[in-house]
Amino acid sequence: MDDLLGSFRWYDTLYINENNLDKRSHQVSFMKDIYSRAKHVVVWLGQDEACQAALATSIINSTFESMKYESRIAAEQNIWIEDEEVYQMKVRERLPPRDHADWQAVWWLFRREWFSRVWIIQEVSQDLDSIVMIGDHSVSYYRSVMTAVVFGLRKYAATYDDWQTLIRVLSVYVNVMLSRRISDHQPALLDLLSTFSVFKATDPRDKLYAIIGLSKEGQNLEKYPLIKPDYRKTVVQTYIDLVRQLISAPRGQGYGDGGLDVLGITDITRYLEVMSSRATNEQEVFPTWVPPFHQTSPCYSSLSTEWQTRNLATSYDSAVQSGPVSSSGSLVLKGVRLGTVAKVYNNLKYYAGYSLGFAGLFEEVKNDLTNYQGPGCVAEAFAQPFTTGKSDATSEKDVVRLSESFKKYVSAHNADDLLADNMIIRWHYRMFLTNDGYLGYGAPPLPGCELWLLFGGRTLYTLHRFEDFSDCYMYMGECFVHGYMKGEGMEFWKAGKLQSEWVDLR
Repeated sequence: MDDLLGSFRWYDTLYINENNLDKRSHQVSFMKDIYSRAKHVVVWLGQDEACQAALATSIINSTFESMKYESRIAAEQNIWIEDEEVYQMKVRERLPPRDHADWQAVWWLFRREWFSRVWIIQEVSQDLDSIVMIGDHSVSYYRSVMTAVVFGLRKYAATYDDWQTLIRVLSVYVNVMLSRRISDHQPALLDLLSTFSVFKATDPRDKLYAIIGLSKEGQNLEKYPLIKPDYRKTVVQTYIDLVRQLISAPRGQGYGDGGLDVLGITDITRYLEVMSSRATNEQEVFPTWVPPFHQTSPCYSSLSTEWQTRNLATSYDSAVQSGPVSSSGSLVLKGVRLGTVAKVYNNLKYYAGYSLGFAGLFEEVKNDLTNYQGPGCVAEAFAQPFTTGKSDATSEKDVVRLSESFKKYVSAHNADDLLADNMIIRWHYRMFLTNDGYLGYGAPPLPGCELWLLFGGRTLYTLHRFEDFSDCYMYMGECFVHGYMKGEGMEFWKAGKLQSEWVDLR
């Protein structure tokens, strides 16, 4: 260790006066530049108090060498490894079995607090060859990431926390490699906020400030004054300004490029409430249209993230139309009211482990939906959201087949595939019927919620009137309604069959 440290010269010590809010805000903006100019980054994780470092680093190095060996063999045989699962399986054959006690040493390393902190993203994203040191042992961050890849995500994860640990390690790597492979690619800030939501921060504002320098918006903060680091703002005001800044940007084709994509992240809150039924006082002071970026949340896609690849034209390419607000917690948008939620289904009643009860839920929906008004048939409307628009279901038999296919799919992949996980999460959303015979699906609405097409949005949205403020709405979340996702609502509006209105979200 002394030899390694001796190869580095420390010319200065980075120091930020946390008590001087102006200087703190100013210096944080330069953190990315500081790390990008470092010749090497060395991370010190502390002492090897559990005497696990030698074993952990040994397994990580062995895993990396096994991956290099398999890649070399494939190259020598002129084989293109298209099946990543097969490749990982060959690597694992050269390593201890998944239930071997030695793997606990690797978990011990990955569970170190450093791997969970949001500020590490800037530290290692500039240099994947960063050296991670613990006790008298060291290993490169890149090799650690490759070991996480071989873990196969849940295949080695014993608990939900282990799963989140692997996601943290991998999310930094994936983001960096994407940036390097695509010339001049700088990810959208919203994309980064979604990707790195699983990381922790002592100061909730740092969930934004720690990654803003890696985003395309962060390359020219003068154009985005509302999101410049400013520790004089409260946590709530920081994220109110973030949402206002993102929706004011010109709408592009990619996810996170202006528009109302940012509103979809609020769906994470709905998922957390369903899974844990916990809410904090801090949540309550946030307007309903401000996503919980300040929280440590599971990383998964919102509906607008998935549906952007399905050529949706819900509001065509319309720009967001926002109006003057009366208070900081108000967001005034223009849109078209399409209908009202008449009934909400309890999907969880048909959920057992990794078995999704498509057939049972469909039977209940079919019995209620006697006046279906959307395109195609009820079976088609039912199957579309669960398969991100790829289903060819046109009959009841097709829905049963979808249910059976999913069971086989999960069984074959041991419930480890991200698509399966995403479908499981989506199952915690709700099917609902509208008062005029349409079938919808999305972040859990309430009966009486209104279905809205908001200009600048990729999806539709459910809003609920506040009881004490009849002219104000609570934002509930994104939703999908078969029969409105290709611009039908816009056509009704253009034909004068529906009127546009201003809606005040609080």
